[in-house]
Amino acid sequence: MANNPGYDVWYSPDWCDWRWRISGCTHEGLWRGVYVAHTVITSLTICLGGVLLYKKFRASRAAGSPLLWMRTTYGGWQPRAAEAFLFFTLIHLFGRALYTALVLAGAFKSQAVTEFFHELPWSILYTGGANFNIGIVYATPRFKLTSTANSMTKISLPGPNMLNALLLIYSLVPLFTLPVYAAMDGHYRDVGDFERANYWNRVHYGSWSIYCWAIAALSLWWGIQLVRLLRSGLNKPFGPPVEKISMPSGLDRQHATNGTAGSGGRSEFKRAIIALIVNITSIVVMAISFGMVLGLYAILRVPIQSKIGWSALFGFVWIFISPLSCAPLYGVLLWNMLKSREEERSRSQLSGSQSNSQSAGDPRRLNSTLKLNQKSLPKPPVQGMFDGPDAYGLERHNHPV
Repeated sequence: MANNPGYDVWYSPDWCDWRWRISGCTHEGLWRGVYVAHTVITSLTICLGGVLLYKKFRASRAAGSPLLWMRTTYGGWQPRAAEAFLFFTLIHLFGRALYTALVLAGAFKSQAVTEFFHELPWSILYTGGANFNIGIVYATPRFKLTSTANSMTKISLPGPNMLNALLLIYSLVPLFTLPVYAAMDGHYRDVGDFERANYWNRVHYGSWSIYCWAIAALSLWWGIQLVRLLRSGLNKPFGPPVEKISMPSGLDRQHATNGTAGSGGRSEFKRAIIALIVNITSIVVMAISFGMVLGLYAILRVPIQSKIGWSALFGFVWIFISPLSCAPLYGVLLWNMLKSREEERSRSQLSGSQSNSQSAGDPRRLNSTLKLNQKSLPKPPVQGMFDGPDAYGLERHNHPV
């Protein structure tokens, strides 16, 4: 096999292919250390995401609501934005940690199997990014009219049929093409046809680059639209507006809100802005980084991997980008959830103490007041910051966005 003219393109002892070959090559110790570090960091990130998922599960169970990442509404399939992304990223991180551990153990014997299991977690991550983006669109009103400000903010968003088509294209096309391209690459290495293996490798990562730029454009455009609307709300007074919202389906609904004026509502709304910015930024950074890295890798794989400086740069971005992007995302979401629940408890306690003080002078009213207070206590935040418009606290606040 070593006499094959294309053998050294894949199995040269002078450099490591850090995607799958980290032994029997120069700088083997460096890449094995990178794989160990990746396995540890990714496992810790999974634990952080698991805590977030567990708290979401408890809130859903307390309210008697199922924990779902998608529902049908307004005539379309609506992913629950941050929740869907949490599910898919956790699956991705678990797959990546398992893959690097198996490579360290030397468990893979077939190149086709190695390439398939290297690729599958990345395709799942891409599907999560697509679901998150469509969920963001459903969280963005087409326009809003408010009673506290005689103005209308209007943006153009697709309807449910277009969103359904985008969800299918962005989710299924990469998921069903990329693992096949990767397996074909590995299969031809297994049979010693290195020229065809090189062809499928270029098809594989060239397609990846195109898909990454496509989802980066989607994330950036829709994220800017929503951030623009949310920021406009911060500059207007918090009060009791009546909102008329035109959703992407064109169906209108009326929201008569009861007012959460003051610094509490504003601070929670600002945290919602921070959570949104971190979510969108994480997707855009990952997508653009991989769009550039994979495009160059598809064309210049051997020159990149045969020079240690370029190999280290590309390899570190490739290996560490997902856990290091997901960790701050999980942290901000968890912080936002805990702070929101703390403020909910504070408001409910204040409301209960006020009601009790009003009824204290009349013992005959005490029993009825307690019953009313029990009925009026806020339910646990089932959707929290994971679902549709409320994914960022929008439906819990009375603000003229």
